[in-house]
Amino acid sequence: MSDGKLINGKKEGDLPTTGNEQNELLANINKCIIGFALPALWRQSGSYTFIIDAGHACNEDKDLSDYLDNDTMGATGVCVNNWQYYLAYPDGDATKCTCERVTDVGPCQTICRDQKFSAPKGIEYIPDGHNYNGITKTELVKGSVRTWIGNGRENGAKVGDPTNEGTMSDLMEVDVTSPGFMRIPVCSPERAFQSWDTANKDSSPNWPCDIPPGKDECGDSTFVDQTSDASPKVEDCRQVIKNIEGDGSTGWITQVVGHNQREIASHASCHFGVEATKTDGNVNFKAGGQDVIDIINNAIAQFGRDGVIGAKGDMNCNGNIKSQPVLWGMY
Repeated sequence: MSDGKLINGKKEGDLPTTGNEQNELLANINKCIIGFALPALWRQSGSYTFIIDAGHACNEDKDLSDYLDNDTMGATGVCVNNWQYYLAYPDGDATKCTCERVTDVGPCQTICRDQKFSAPKGIEYIPDGHNYNGITKTELVKGSVRTWIGNGRENGAKVGDPTNEGTMSDLMEVDVTSPGFMRIPVCSPERAFQSWDTANKDSSPNWPCDIPPGKDECGDSTFVDQTSDASPKVEDCRQVIKNIEGDGSTGWITQVVGHNQREIASHASCHFGVEATKTDGNVNFKAGGQDVIDIINNAIAQFGRDGVIGAKGDMNCNGNIKSQPVLWGMY
């Protein structure tokens, strides 16, 4: 070294190329880590990113304007195996209400409008693959869809097992779309909006793609078999569940005075009713949708036979002042 300068160095053999195996291995490892972490971090941050199953092939058209605007569709759309999907995010409340004047005189009127899903935060940095160690929007969607399909089109699949031969092979090839690796929830826009509108964000593991849990206003119940040839059909009682399970706000308020039996849910031959059995300070009591769902499911499991079911039982439900004894019946 002289005058602050190094002498010409000596080399043996060829210099390593820019894309040498060690650098590529490090980049590939980082991509796998980011691919696994990014969907989880979205959820942990409270953005609740999910994937909309558009319900049509990529070359077909379906009006989704109730749920997505054109800019969001353009920024988040991905085609996987000729089926259209969109990354989406339920930002804020499902409905927005404002006080608007509809006439020149008189007070304003409250007008509520359904909101649309937004693009996930940070999506603008993902599509070109130059950020997040090369992870792309397409990989995020494809990986999550593969997980969803591999789990029978149900969310909540287990994390991919890195010791599994197929998973290991995919990761060795830097295929971050290996099933179980990315697990962003997938569902229809209708299901997602219903949960957004009726259920709390932390109400289920895969919100907004889970069936929203219903209100739970009653405690444990007793069950008495009432099944006979005249009992309602099991399939009709299961339809009662289907009719109410999508709305997390379903519930009923019933008067105590008179101890009158009140039908609160029904379909065809199946009816579900409740009545107060004691007057002890309450004016009314509540029963929630989840209470009805749980009771019907349990009754069918215990007493359903020959395609029919009948049952009754006692439980305590929330009254306007204190716990209220209640008799329920399936008839």
